[in-house]
Parts: sequence; structure tokens; C-alpha cells
Amino acid sequence: MALGEVGLDFAPGMPDEALQRRVFEAQLCLAREFSLPLILHACKSEDRLLWYLRRQPDLRGVVHGFTGSAQQAAGFVDQGFFIGVGGAITHDRASRLRSVIAAVPVDHLLLETDAPFQPGAAHRGQRNEPAFIRDNLDCLAKLHHCSAAEMAARTCENAQRLFGIAIDDA
Repeated sequence: MALGEVGLDFAPGMPDEALQRRVFEAQLCLAREFSLPLILHACKSEDRLLWYLRRQPDLRGVVHGFTGSAQQAAGFVDQGFFIGVGGAITHDRASRLRSVIAAVPVDHLLLETDAPFQPGAAHRGQRNEPAFIRDNLDCLAKLHHCSAAEMAARTCENAQRLFGIAIDDA
């Protein structure tokens, strides 16, 4: 179980920032009270989210569909958060994002699709499907100079660690 998708969205047309902050603060209290990981939504708000997390170091979670800077990624990792990697890394014009994700330690990465939204480059203009995660995996493995099988195993271990999932090897 997790609490999400929660966070802050400072894009034009979104609800008032003060209202978003009050709701987000309440969501942080819930996550702490029930010891739930957070699925964080960040849109033009990464620095503000980090401000909150630095004041509440007992929280854990993942920054969903991360597209921020290298400094912001490092800040989330320093707080023990995972970086969610979606189809954005597969696009030709995502060289900055790919360099940011390549610098994130593998033990802080998670794969995601964000289906039905944000398909990768091979499926641009289509409805995103969970099966498309393979494209994200292949790109992520290439960025970290490992096989897709190794990256799949590592990100699966990360998800198990974050969500407290025990999988029997039997």
C-alpha cells in the first residue's frame, strides 16, 4: 500500500498554491501516521517538495515520472526517495533527462509506465499501455550500462524494498 498520487503541481491552471500546500501537508501527516510510502507528483514543484521532505526525514516514497534536474534527483535520493522513470527517457529530445537518470544510483530507481498517459517515443500519439514498459527498461539499462534482465531485477528489488513486498523464491 502507498499514498498517492500526492504532491504539488504549479503548472498554469492548477489549484491555488496555498490550497495545494495545505492538502499536501495533511497527506504527509497521513503517510507518517500510517507508515505509508508516498507516490509524489511533482510539476514545477520539485524544490518545494524537497523543502517539505527535508523537514520530515521519516518519510519514504518515489517521485513519479521524474523530469527534474540532477540536483533535485540527488536531493530526493538523499531523502531516501526513489526516482520513477517513465517513457519520457525514450524520446530523442530527452538528452538532459537521460543524463540525469544515468547519474541516479540504480538502487534508487523504479520503472513506471504512467499508463494510459505519457507513452514513450515508439508509441507517441497512442494510449500508453503497461506492456510498453519494456521500452523504458531497455533505455534505462542502456543508460546504466547493464542488461535489461539485470535492470529488471534491480528495479524489482527496489519496488519490493519500497513497498515492503516479500516474494518467496520457492
